[in-house]
Amino acid sequence: MIQCSKASVLLLQDNHALDTVPEKFLQGFEALSCSNLEELPSLEMLTKLRELDLTATCIANLPRGIENLSELRILNLDETEKLKSIQPGIISKLSCLDSLSMCESGFHFRLKGEEDGQATFEELKSSFNRLRYLNISLNGIPWDKFEDLSWINRMSYLELCFYQAQGSDVLITFDEKSCSIKNLNLSLSQEWIGWFWGNSSSLEVDECTGLVEMLVDFIESDVSFAGLKSLSIRNCPTSLGRGGGCAARCDLLPNLEELHLYNMTNLNSISELPCHLGLRFHTLKSIEVEFCSEMKYLLSCGDFIQTLPNLEVIKVIDCMDLEELFNNESGQNISPDPMVPKLRILQLGHLPYFKTLCRHEETWPCLEQAEVRECKGLKRLPLTNQNVGTIKEIKGESERWDALEWDDDQTKSSLLPFFHPR
Repeated sequence: MIQCSKASVLLLQDNHALDTVPEKFLQGFEALSCSNLEELPSLEMLTKLRELDLTATCIANLPRGIENLSELRILNLDETEKLKSIQPGIISKLSCLDSLSMCESGFHFRLKGEEDGQATFEELKSSFNRLRYLNISLNGIPWDKFEDLSWINRMSYLELCFYQAQGSDVLITFDEKSCSIKNLNLSLSQEWIGWFWGNSSSLEVDECTGLVEMLVDFIESDVSFAGLKSLSIRNCPTSLGRGGGCAARCDLLPNLEELHLYNMTNLNSISELPCHLGLRFHTLKSIEVEFCSEMKYLLSCGDFIQTLPNLEVIKVIDCMDLEELFNNESGQNISPDPMVPKLRILQLGHLPYFKTLCRHEETWPCLEQAEVRECKGLKRLPLTNQNVGTIKEIKGESERWDALEWDDDQTKSSLLPFFHPR
């Protein structure tokens, strides 16, 4: 294969018989780049052009004549940091456009009332019936709490970055019912944030200082997000249980199957979720908790939640203060059945003060995989001879295995073939 790693210019004009350029041929020209491109000639004659990619160029304005590209379907302006101007009417004239990507572009669409000779979000709305991929930045929130957002459901991918003069930009990504909300704060309308909760099957909330206030608003509105099956909350510094008590009159997440908490400071227990949001966890299949430094235990067992009937996976990693999974407080009604009758996978790692998995007499009959590492205080696993038919693998340090307590020697010897030391 030809190698011209330092060539920066490749001229192919007047090659009338040239039909295609093989990809491997172009791979030999590693220095070909348009990163310094500041201006293009007029595109008005390229009426059949379907894709225009100006990624990482130095253009300050869109090329002249771009509004004449009546068959243009894909316009990529990612990383055009010097792009500061898009004239009104240009985007709306691209009648076949179904993909507009402006990730990390210098241009922010203006809001209604901010017309200064630049393109606005109001103008962009006229394209929503055909756009399927949209990634743009805006000067702020473009709609009020009563606006219809159903157009979002027609998108295959949507990413909106709301610019804020002070603080971090708010970023919302919506991709086939999977939603991510980053840097949520109190200035945003809870009603339209609630739309994303209500129309997502999977939701990730990251670095949101207004999380508690948002949840309180949901409780007061008496809403229920029946379609939400997966919830991930990351890097939120405020306790979810502030205010205490069972405030919600109904289960806000009645069909939740996956719960992931990451770096949640001030959170003592996941029980703050059910106590505050009315969650029953009847459909919950997976719990993953990582780097929650102040968590003492996962859940409190008793009158409110006696069992997690469908839970199959528990993963708890790097929770430095965690002492036990399930806290059975005195005076509570405790179910005689296992807390997690269907649990298949257990993964515990780097829990220096962890001591107790469950009640002494409890057995988890469906356990298939157990991995326990750096949990020097744990003395007992919920395993008996009954687990020989289901257990597939036990992983951990050899010295910890030797220090475990068993009902009898036969239990330990029958499970030994499944133990794989780390």
